[in-house]
Amino acid sequence: MTNEIVKTFHLQLKKYIQYRIHNAEDAEDILQDVYLKIHTKSASLQNREKLQAWLFQIVRNTIIDYYRKKKPTFDIDDAQDIPMLEVQQQRAEKLATCIEPLIHTLPEKYRQALLLTDIEGMPQTKLAEALGLSASGAKSRVQRARQKLRYAIQTCCEIKHDSRGNILDYKVREQSC
Repeated sequence: MTNEIVKTFHLQLKKYIQYRIHNAEDAEDILQDVYLKIHTKSASLQNREKLQAWLFQIVRNTIIDYYRKKKPTFDIDDAQDIPMLEVQQQRAEKLATCIEPLIHTLPEKYRQALLLTDIEGMPQTKLAEALGLSASGAKSRVQRARQKLRYAIQTCCEIKHDSRGNILDYKVREQSC
């Protein structure tokens, strides 16, 4: 059965894979993996009328596996070895010390909502229960608190970000705070 499938669908499968994988060698490797899977799983095909759908499902899954393997991974244990991450961490910590006083300038109800959810990690549903608010009321309060804090930060600090949103540098605008 495998030889029949190869003869009948080889060109279709190859074109489908090449369209999605732009490296000819990788596309050929994927095609070979597909043939291997077809050979080992051919007994699981229960309805020959659905052969083409079965084949292309194998191809799609194999392509997904290819991209998963190719996706760069980062071991969090290696983070200590990368000085740039340490620099970013230091900048974030230093900026956090500047932000803390700004949090305390917020009106009490917003400060409390922000501290409980964003600093202490309380879920907004628990915040709603604790403050006697509806879930949407608690969510709105937290959003308003974040908005007010963001405005205070933008007023008091000049922050430069890279294209990924990481903090590159910041300056405190003394006259504004």
